[in-house]
Amino acid sequence: MKTDIIINLIKIFIDKYNSKDLSLEDILTFREEYDDLIDYNRDTIIAEIGKSNYELLDDIYMDLEMYEENIDIRNNEKYCIDEHQLLKRISEKYMKLYK
Repeated sequence: MKTDIIINLIKIFIDKYNSKDLSLEDILTFREEYDDLIDYNRDTIIAEIGKSNYELLDDIYMDLEMYEENIDIRNNEKYCIDEHQLLKRISEKYMKLYK
């Protein structure tokens, strides 16, 4: 199941962050892998978990788009978020998937 791969990817990302082992490279790799999985498997994922749960995963996709590693850019762009905000948003959506 494609959804299992995505959920596992999210869990690994959260665990890595919580263990303080997360690097910028990890965030960027996660974003790239996640984007690819969501972009190319939308219909399969919706069929596996339904539209409302897919929307949570799509929201994570949007959160990843809002992430900006450069503090100067974040300070000038009101929609950009840092890694702490990113993790908080991803964690909240991850928990909603398991309610």
